[in-house]
This record gives sequence, structure tokens and C-alpha cells, in this order.
Amino acid sequence: YKKDLKKAEEEEDGDDDDEPMFDAKDIKKKQNEVRKNIGRNVNFLKEEGSVALENAKDITGIRNKNDLMKWSMKQLKLANECVAEFMKGYRYGRDQEIDNVMNEYFKDIEFEDDNDKTSANEEDENVMSNRPIRSGRRKRRRKSLND
Repeated sequence: YKKDLKKAEEEEDGDDDDEPMFDAKDIKKKQNEVRKNIGRNVNFLKEEGSVALENAKDITGIRNKNDLMKWSMKQLKLANECVAEFMKGYRYGRDQEIDNVMNEYFKDIEFEDDNDKTSANEEDENVMSNRPIRSGRRKRRRKSLND
């Protein structure tokens, strides 16, 4: 503030028309206005702050730390359910698309005879039933093959 006043006084003496002119009286007047506004704002917050806080507590239902923790746990459970539902739909869509692509790819391939086809399927089932299951998708697939 003092530097600005000195600068303003120096500029009044100089011939620089490019720089804005500072008036010490205007600066002091603005400072007083700011002080008054700050005082009014502090008083307003003291009077109305508690009312606003109570209204926020009534609207949200969160009154203390425990209420906030309960609410956040509900939100986390909801988010978990949403992600689980999304992933279920994603897996279903992915599996359908893979089946469509595989059916399109193997559409033109014909097996030599049905006997070879059934024996190959039986061998595949025997091999698969002896291997340990490592993922959920394999479990579901093996279960669907056995049904």
C-alpha cells in the first residue's frame, strides 16, 4: 500500500501519461469500504451461519460424523451394485459377440463325418474335466457344457 502511494506521488510529478494515476484519498476510501464490508459479512455469518448449518443438517439428514459414515457406506454399496450390474451386462454382451464371431468364422467349416465330431467332443470333455478350474468364466462354461 505504501509503495503504491509513493509511486502515485512520483507519477504526479512526472510526465508519464501512459501509467494510471493513483489518488491516495481514493485508495483510503476504498480500504474503508472494504473494511466495512468485511465487518458486515462477519456479522451476517455469525447470525445466519448457524441457521444455514441447521437447514443443511435437516435437508441432508447428516448431523454428525457417524451419519456421514453411514451415508458414505450406502453410497459405496450402491456404486458397487452399479458396477456389478454393468459388468454382468458387459460379460453377457461380450460372450454373445464372441459366439457370433465364432459362428461366423466356423460357418463354412464342415466336419468329415458325425462320428469323428462326437468322438472329438467326448475327448474335449474328458480333458476339460481333468483340468483344474482357474476362472469364473471357465467354471460357467464347464457347467454349461456338463448340463
